[in-house]
Amino acid sequence: MRRAALHFPPVASCFGSKSDASLATACRWNAAASFEATRIRTTSTGFYGRPATDIRKHAAAGRYNCAVRSRYAIFSHGQESGPWGTKITALATLAAAQGYRTHSVDYRGIEDPRVRIEKLLTDCRALEGDLVLCGSSMGGYVSVAAAAALRPRGLFLLAPALTLPNLPSLMGSTLQCPTVISHGLHDDVVPFERSVEFARMHGHTLHLLNSDHRLQDALPLISRLFEFFLVAL
Repeated sequence: MRRAALHFPPVASCFGSKSDASLATACRWNAAASFEATRIRTTSTGFYGRPATDIRKHAAAGRYNCAVRSRYAIFSHGQESGPWGTKITALATLAAAQGYRTHSVDYRGIEDPRVRIEKLLTDCRALEGDLVLCGSSMGGYVSVAAAAALRPRGLFLLAPALTLPNLPSLMGSTLQCPTVISHGLHDDVVPFERSVEFARMHGHTLHLLNSDHRLQDALPLISRLFEFFLVAL
C-alpha cells in the first residue's frame, strides 16, 4: 500500500519527484510550422532519441507532424451551486490556456446523485479525446463514481463528498489515474478527515488548506495546484 502524499501550504512543489517536474508544460511551437506537441518529456535526449535542440530545429522546419488528441476538462459542481461559479470559471480559464476544451455539466434541478452520474456519463460519451474530471463536493462523488466507466487521464477533487446518505460509499474506490484532492481544514460540511483517509488508503496527493468547504479564499492556491496538475499529466 502506498503512503499518501500530504501537502500543506505554502507549497513549494505540487509533485515531489524529479520525473514529474521534468514533464513539459505542453510544449508549443506555433510559429511558421504551426507545430504543437503535448506531454513530451523535455529531457536532454528529447524524444525518438533526438536531442531537444534538434527537435526544435526540425519542428520549426515543419518536419514533425504530431497528431494531438483533443483534451477536455469536465467540471462537476456541488449540490447547491451552479455550473459556472467562481471556482469552476477560474479553473476552466486555466484549462483553456493549457489547450483543453472545457465543459461544465449543469446539474441544476437534479437532486439524485445517481441521475447526476448518468448525466456526466452521457455528456462525456459524446466527446472524443482525453478527459480530465474535476469535481467539487457532491461533484466529487459524481466524478469518482463515473471514473471507472470514463477512464479519465486525471481527477482533480475539491472537498469531495465521498460518502452520501443512502448511497454506496466511494471510500474504497480504486482510481486508475493521477488524483489530486484539495480540502479545507475548517470544512463543516464534508469533514476533511475523509479525504485524509481516502488519500492514505489509495496513495493520492492531498492538499489540506486553511479554508472552509467553499474554498473561495484558497482559490489562488487551488488555481496554481490545478495548473501544475494539468502540466504533469
